[in-house]
Amino acid sequence: MKQGVFVLIGAVAGALVGYFAFRWIARQGFYALVLPGGLLGIGAGLFRNKSNVLCIACGLMGLALGFLAEWQFAPFIKNGKHR
Repeated sequence: MKQGVFVLIGAVAGALVGYFAFRWIARQGFYALVLPGGLLGIGAGLFRNKSNVLCIACGLMGLALGFLAEWQFAPFIKNGKHR
């Protein structure tokens, strides 16, 4: 149980760093969408884990964070297809 908490803390820390790094890099004119989910995985991988459920949860959090970062960077309304 204690290891699972450490994994989640590492995942959240990595997600925060990745999200804010993505936003900063996007303001510089580059596109680094892999950072939020990738750093979430790296942060979660810092601690030993044997739970498949926790791994799947971190993967789903990374996917959701990628969608959030993309939505914050380029909302769908600005695509020109909104009437």
